[in-house]
Amino acid sequence: MAARITIVALIVAAATLAGMRSLAAQADALPPPVFHHLHVNSVDPDAAIAGYLKLWPQTTKKTTVAGFDALENGRVFLLFNKVAAPAPTRPQSAYRHQVWLTSDVRAYVARARADGMMPEPLYTSEDGDIVEISSDTFPGTLTRAGLADARAKGVKPTRQAGYTYVRGPEGLVVEGFERAGEAGRLAQIDMWQEDPVCAELWYAAHLGGTRRAPAGGPAPTEATCQVAAGEPTWPSTMREGTRRTPIGRVGYGDVALLWYTRPGQAPLASTLGQAVDHLAFAVADLDAWVAKLTRENVRILRPPYPFGSARAVLVEGPSREALELIELQ
Repeated sequence: MAARITIVALIVAAATLAGMRSLAAQADALPPPVFHHLHVNSVDPDAAIAGYLKLWPQTTKKTTVAGFDALENGRVFLLFNKVAAPAPTRPQSAYRHQVWLTSDVRAYVARARADGMMPEPLYTSEDGDIVEISSDTFPGTLTRAGLADARAKGVKPTRQAGYTYVRGPEGLVVEGFERAGEAGRLAQIDMWQEDPVCAELWYAAHLGGTRRAPAGGPAPTEATCQVAAGEPTWPSTMREGTRRTPIGRVGYGDVALLWYTRPGQAPLASTLGQAVDHLAFAVADLDAWVAKLTRENVRILRPPYPFGSARAVLVEGPSREALELIELQ
């Protein structure tokens, strides 16, 4: 009798192990997620959506998603959760700002001004001079040495194309980046990270992000992704300049995530409860993704929960950013 029980137990254990291995193999072969939405905490979702509609009148519309008021932009969304008091944007989280593509950056600035949304100052050097649009200063992103060289050579601004930053609805920065043929598309989320290349590796390994094409030389690994930050460059939203190297980037369908080295020395705060609460991605098999992330020791902030008629799970990224995975067929 004891031998029979032992055999049965072994059979059950073997079947369980086989099932776990099968689930792991399925998870490793999962189709990559696609970017779904930014989730914003808003005191007045109607007003916030109205602001975005004025910024991008040709390509956005108001809708609802899973019971949330939402802004639709092609296949991606901004979802607005109504809160009683303005959500903070400090201390600094991993989230930096949205990047929208536009065919005319100066027309974008004019629309923003007409609705009372002011461009953020772009510092052209640490001396404190500012412009509103990047092409109104020296071309490119320049170090202190590059700026000195441009001045010595009498380089002139092109005043063509470029990018600008507007303080938009809910006080969130909405970058307009000129690209021919684009009428207004959310194309990128800029982020902060202590080690941008490590963030790229993390998202590729754990969330299936598509990495950039190799730039030559050995591919970075977890052991080599910690790279010293480069020199400050201008133009920049910060007087002290932006350190634009190293850089990390992954793609998720129509939207990319891009990382720069975080400013200052303070640890990045959690996004939860801030104006941008989390980023969300659509997946086809939530259970397989939960199994994969659990096996890889990714922190689960909230186990599977209803999302409208679907399900979602909330996990944490490498800089305490909250990331939602939504099961959508």
